[in-house]
Amino acid sequence: MSIVVMVAAVMILAPFAGSSAQSFSATLSPIAGVVQVLLQGESEWVNVVETTLINQGDQIRTGNDGLARLNVVTGISVDIHPTTWVEINDLSLGEGDDSALTYRLFQLVGRTYVYVDQELNPDDRVQVVYPTVGIVVTGMGGTSFFNFIHPN
Repeated sequence: MSIVVMVAAVMILAPFAGSSAQSFSATLSPIAGVVQVLLQGESEWVNVVETTLINQGDQIRTGNDGLARLNVVTGISVDIHPTTWVEINDLSLGEGDDSALTYRLFQLVGRTYVYVDQELNPDDRVQVVYPTVGIVVTGMGGTSFFNFIHPN
């Protein structure tokens, strides 16, 4: 796991020329049951059996007995409970004077527990978006909340 976290940290710090924001990866760790990922641009879900890098545009779903944890090296973690489907809409850092973190998770259905461990900078934005509403966390650390979206 430390290798995966190190890779994610390197991706955060590596500059990309000509880009105003840098994308980076999160890690998805299956804890129990069926956990699957649909990588951006792919058409088939793949079972996740070990810690895996997740990028912007990737989708995650859990089965009736599935449980997983999505971690970002910047101190954000999301527990993905059984029968849940989420997508990483944005995972990026600005460059230079605009080094704000942007984290946007779209939750289609199911239950998640979101924990923001670090204190956020004023321009950082952590969002969890649902089909009809969204939650934005700014400027504080130690924030946590449960979310539940009923399938009907």
